[in-house]
Order: sequence, then C-alpha cells, then structure tokens
Amino acid sequence: MMMSCCHDDIFEETHVTLILRFLVGLSPREIAQALPGRNRDDRSGAFIAAAARLEALGQLDDVRDPQQVLARLPSVLRALYLLFNEGYHGSDEKNPLRASLCGEAIRLTDMLLGSASSARPEVHALQALLLLERVRAFRLASTRRAFSFLCQSRTGRDGTPHSSSAA
Repeated sequence: MMMSCCHDDIFEETHVTLILRFLVGLSPREIAQALPGRNRDDRSGAFIAAAARLEALGQLDDVRDPQQVLARLPSVLRALYLLFNEGYHGSDEKNPLRASLCGEAIRLTDMLLGSASSARPEVHALQALLLLERVRAFRLASTRRAFSFLCQSRTGRDGTPHSSSAA
C-alpha cells in the first residue's frame, strides 16, 4: 500500500505526505513539523492536489514489478524514518515518546525486508538505525539521562556478549 501512494505523477515529498497521512494517520500539523522546507500552506496544496490525482486514477497501482519497487523505495524509506522520528521525539509535547509509532515503523521495515524486491542494503541500514534508536529512546525514557556508547552494556540479559560486540 505504501508503494501505491508513490505514483510517478506525484512529487516524492508528496509521496511521503500521502503515506504519513493516509496510511499512518499523522495529523497535518505533525506532518508539517516532520518535513523540513516548504511552509504548511504550500504542503497542504500539494497534498490536496496529490490526493485528487490518486482519486482520479480510480484505483491504486498494485506495485509488484521489481523496477517499480526500487523506484518507489526511497519515498517509502523516508516516510518510515519520519514515522519513527515522530514516535521518538515527536510533536506531542505531553507525550514526546510514542512507542507505538516507533514499533510501527520497525514492523513496516521488517515487512520490506520480507520481500525479495525490497530487501535491499538501504532497508537493512534503516532497520539497524531504527532498532538502535529505539533502544536508546526507551533507555532515555526510563532513566531521563543519556549514556555514552562506551558506558552502555554490551551483554545480553544472560550476561553473554552480543554477537556484534564480541568481534
């Protein structure tokens, strides 16, 4: 479904806006804060035009062709990164850490990795970044203070070193 929002006739930034609004459910204010650059009114106009364009198409593309997946993947990865960021340190002042959004971004990244056409190095890299940041976010939320990388435990719960830290 995310790939379907990335129609060729629509700008990449608008792909991201459509994904975050229609598929994820972020508010226009949250999207405006997540995306740098143009002002909110410009973004709203582009969003309305893109939504109208998708509606005029009558149905969304069923994107299965590997070349189409590769062409649309950057927009999807950007949307997932911004979704995670909204969960990690979002625009909601009362609840800046929204674990459900972080979890959803990771779940959707896992789905991309489950498909041969989208299991690319950049998707693995995004997943690694999201998982690392999720651990840091929950650590910060529980202690209210940051820990340098060198001070962090490099062992699992059972006391054995993580495979990545044993090397």
